[in-house]
Amino acid sequence: SCQTLSGEKAMSSKFSAEATLADLESEMKSKLSWLQLEFVCENGTVDKSEPLKAYNTLSAKEVTISGGDNFKIDRTTCRRCGGNDIWRQRFTEWCQMNGDAGGHWKSTCRTCGLH
Repeated sequence: SCQTLSGEKAMSSKFSAEATLADLESEMKSKLSWLQLEFVCENGTVDKSEPLKAYNTLSAKEVTISGGDNFKIDRTTCRRCGGNDIWRQRFTEWCQMNGDAGGHWKSTCRTCGLH
């Protein structure tokens, strides 16, 4: 089970004996609506491929993803999955006679499909 710093229960899940921290990460992202997180123990940051059973206590913190702009496009890192295979393109929506033009940017994560 997961608890907040104040001791309140945040979520609870059951995992197989072979479950890894990546499995826990996926569950936490889904249930807690966190976009990206990092696990930390007494020795620092941990590898998400490690088995859950290797830890009695573990801390997770939500990581803020930078690189977006006011229009919420992802430039280098996906805010949902943390992947770095991002396609982006600028679309022109209008053009004036004097040459001024405007439009918007669109980004798509090629890992998870977030638009």
